[in-house]
Amino acid sequence: MLVETIQGKDLSYQEIKNIFQIWANTFGDGTIKKDKKIEFTDEVIFLIRDKNNTILALGCLHQIHAYFLWKPYIIQWIGGIVSTIKGKWYGKFLMTEIRTYVSKNKLTAIGFCSKHNTPFYEKCGFLIEQWGITRFVTKDAKWKIHYTTDTVDDVLYLDGKDCLVKKVFLHPRAKVYVPRFW
Repeated sequence: MLVETIQGKDLSYQEIKNIFQIWANTFGDGTIKKDKKIEFTDEVIFLIRDKNNTILALGCLHQIHAYFLWKPYIIQWIGGIVSTIKGKWYGKFLMTEIRTYVSKNKLTAIGFCSKHNTPFYEKCGFLIEQWGITRFVTKDAKWKIHYTTDTVDDVLYLDGKDCLVKKVFLHPRAKVYVPRFW
């Protein structure tokens, strides 16, 4: 089994359309617009396909700029993780490849997961911070702070060479400012 790693800017419109359709079927949101390719520019897409080019599992790392204690950091935001066929280990294989990519490149990667998915991510080698989602906030264009209303999700993560996660643990009251929640 092979996991393809594709830069978002290199995806065809049809591939983007297929990805958004899978996400819409799984997460119940999203419509396909012609400008969606712009959203994939800074992403690394991970795909598992069968011999007919049908997507069996997918996920992405979206590079975002975050701030912690007023210092800038680059985070690889883990998201859009879907296995279209359950019970075949496609999701585990995909997440193992994402973990390998992040570790090899010494990146900081962070994602959110519901409590019932936490054991899956732990089996894939990710570390978990329970209820850590409340540490992340967004600021709008007018610098108004927005807190997540979802206080039950856990944070899955791998710390990179910048040691951001270690720094976050050392300052338990400080918030991580991100441009959006995944």
